[in-house]
Amino acid sequence: MVALSDRMSSELALQTKLSNDTLLHIARVKLDNGAITEYDYRQVELQCLNTQLSYEDAAKNYEALLRRLSTYLGISHRFDISVPSFNL
Repeated sequence: MVALSDRMSSELALQTKLSNDTLLHIARVKLDNGAITEYDYRQVELQCLNTQLSYEDAAKNYEALLRRLSTYLGISHRFDISVPSFNL
């Protein structure tokens, strides 16, 4: 269950990172056009860096959990955990 949770956290962190990368690009264009201040741009940049760190932490935690799980199960080859599809 923890593996599935870590997998989903990693995927969510990646989506957040990609969204913030887009926001950073938009903020850069706005800064170049004078629509926002340097301070506002730096705030968006800081947010982007924080989400990058969150993504890297989530990915690292997921990989560590997979290694622990494969050791526990005695599996030597690489495997991945898939998220089942379901409707709420």
